[in-house]
Amino acid sequence: MHAAHTLAPHFPDGQFAIDLRGMDTQPVQPRDSLARLLRALGVAETAVPSGTDDRSGLLRSVLRDRRVLLVLDNAADEDQVRPLLPSHGPSLTLVTSRHAVAGLEAVHRIELALLRREEAVELLTRIIGPERVRQEGQAARDLTELCGHLPLAVRIAGQRQASRSSGTSAASFRLIATLWSLRSPGPIASQIGVTA
Repeated sequence: MHAAHTLAPHFPDGQFAIDLRGMDTQPVQPRDSLARLLRALGVAETAVPSGTDDRSGLLRSVLRDRRVLLVLDNAADEDQVRPLLPSHGPSLTLVTSRHAVAGLEAVHRIELALLRREEAVELLTRIIGPERVRQEGQAARDLTELCGHLPLAVRIAGQRQASRSSGTSAASFRLIATLWSLRSPGPIASQIGVTA
């Protein structure tokens, strides 16, 4: 997402992001994503075709000469992404996935490395606030370690912490760590299906 924010000024015709919910039991269907994109690009509801192939073709036509940045976040697989890709033209599409999506053609893949310990704690700090991390620094480091230093796992754990009252960070850090260690000897990340 940082890359999308950095690149946004280069795409004056718009920036659009869709969470494809690839890890949900029911990921978003391409047909539904196409309808959302087309409407966001100014296509009237009555002009959106009913079929996936027709919607995909219309998206390609609409984007042919536009400089648009598309972010397809949390993709399940190639079949979910392929209909959403513009053909040729000045648009750029960023696809994020927890899977390799190796079947996509003409792409540049970037695999993100694990966060270093300091980076993981910094990410947690940005989510829950510096005061809460300062109160219990070791617990925060332990929590990021349990998350395997994976950004998504740290973000999920951080969001859970952020939803709790600020006075209970040390206790809730320890509670999460204890519950996960009792459940499995592996890191939290492996339990929630997150990999680098």
